[in-house]
Amino acid sequence: MNIVGPSRMILLRAGKYDYGEVELVNPLHLVGPNNIGKTSLIAVLQFLYIDDQRNMHFSREMAETRKYYFPDQNSYLLFECLTPGGYHVVGVQGLGPIRGYEFQRFAYQGQYDPGDFLNHERRIRPRDEVQHRLAAKDFHLLEPRQLRAALTGIGDNRGVNLGLVPIRQRDHYERFRAVFGNLLRLAHLRQDELKQFLLEIHRGDFQQRTIDLETGYSSQYRKVCGEAEGLRDLRAIAEDVRRVLTLAGERDGLRRLLPGLWQAMRASYGRTESEILVKKSKIEESLVRLGEEDDRLVGQETQGKEERDTLLVGLGKMSVELERHEQENAMFREFLVDFEKSRMNELELKIDRLGASLGQAVGATAEQVQARVVRMERELVGMHRRLEQFSRNIAAKVLPMLADADAEKIFQLVNPELLGLATGDEGCTIKDEPQ
Repeated sequence: MNIVGPSRMILLRAGKYDYGEVELVNPLHLVGPNNIGKTSLIAVLQFLYIDDQRNMHFSREMAETRKYYFPDQNSYLLFECLTPGGYHVVGVQGLGPIRGYEFQRFAYQGQYDPGDFLNHERRIRPRDEVQHRLAAKDFHLLEPRQLRAALTGIGDNRGVNLGLVPIRQRDHYERFRAVFGNLLRLAHLRQDELKQFLLEIHRGDFQQRTIDLETGYSSQYRKVCGEAEGLRDLRAIAEDVRRVLTLAGERDGLRRLLPGLWQAMRASYGRTESEILVKKSKIEESLVRLGEEDDRLVGQETQGKEERDTLLVGLGKMSVELERHEQENAMFREFLVDFEKSRMNELELKIDRLGASLGQAVGATAEQVQARVVRMERELVGMHRRLEQFSRNIAAKVLPMLADADAEKIFQLVNPELLGLATGDEGCTIKDEPQ
């Protein structure tokens, strides 16, 4: 969008610049170290807006300032401006040291063309050549009053109507000039100068320049005092309010997260519920299996108890039998089986002989029978004596000294009658016993 006003600023051999070109259409921020020409570049705008150099403000005296910006006749300050009638260029040219480094202003129609001021070697053209090239563009020299008229549209402007400072009254330009000069040096104004500056800006808007607060604004003053007290109270809780606002912002942020979190929670709840139901089903199946296993184990336990009771009863019987066997073992500890078998065989032979004798006794006489009875009684007495002497006979003494195999052979080699003889003072004596 095109806006009426300066669009470009060009410096040719002016100040610290051999050639400088600055776009003014958009806001501009100058950044750089000190003493490279930032302030002097901004102050150049005074040559466009202020008609009389006596009302300009620079960091040096005006004579030094002119020498700084216009060291020779080839020094130019050019301002390309978009006006209601099209583009115009307002220029300022130095007049050189012979004329005290003064300057003159000029204007011509159209946009800035570097070829009007620079040759093909990028060197500044001579003054006459420049004016000759600009003559076709309605070139005019401007006096300070004519520049003023061109800016404001009031007075003789020699056909140059810039319209950069539209005003209704002629004296308003002095106010603009003062405001513009103070804006350029705003950082250097004192407090009282700043107040006067603001009053000067709005001078036409005030009906009176002084206000009696006590007379005309006592109620408003009290209101202001009350509001000031309230403001102090607010400042006292400002930190708390900031903290509350911060927490409120955090709360709002968390609230914005709640729908998403709720959806995520519901999805997670659904997944967890499904997993729990599956686990519950598995647990119930396991409980059923464990119940069946428990019933089976209870049945086995009952059966085991019955078997245990049966075994205990059998064990009791076996204990009784065992006790009886132990008693009999104690009773027959010295009973010699092989010896008794030998004696039993001997008795069976005697029974056989007795049977035979009984068969013969049928035809025997009483004397013969009586003689046999006497003989049998003697044998019975002998047998009773051997029974009494059983614990101290030769067999009871010898057999514990022999191995089982030798004990079986001894009854085959030795006469059982001999093994049945008693030992001791009234019987036989065994010599050469093993130690």
